[in-house]
Amino acid sequence: MSETQRRKGKRTELYIVSLLRQAGLDAKRIPLSGATEFAKGDVLVYTTDGIPKILEVKGRGKGFADIRARLIHKSVVRFVFGKYEFICYSWEHFIKILKKEISEIDEEIETTKAYKQIANWLDGNVADYLVVKINRAEPFVVERRFIG
Repeated sequence: MSETQRRKGKRTELYIVSLLRQAGLDAKRIPLSGATEFAKGDVLVYTTDGIPKILEVKGRGKGFADIRARLIHKSVVRFVFGKYEFICYSWEHFIKILKKEISEIDEEIETTKAYKQIANWLDGNVADYLVVKINRAEPFVVERRFIG
């Protein structure tokens, strides 16, 4: 990984930590998260009842237009890939989940096409959630659930 890529990753991770703190949540960047066996994930955030959640953060210049467009109208979108269901949350919905203001899914879910890249990012990863930040757009969040 080049120095430029590392700086971009760190900048995106710090931005996500900043957004979480602005929402009133305790969050911190996990330093050297990809370089050690001990620390996995990029950001550690605590729910309002103190449960730690590990976030994997990805910054991209463009992409996932279908998911982003659907999340403008609905706060939750799902897709199935292999043995997993992936639940995509708008940033606002995700913050409400962490603050325990709403249950994880409290509305009808719209299904979209499968995204192999998202599935690959979470494959073998210990993170509870994947946060995807696309250029200047608000981030969206993906949770993976095993369906058998």
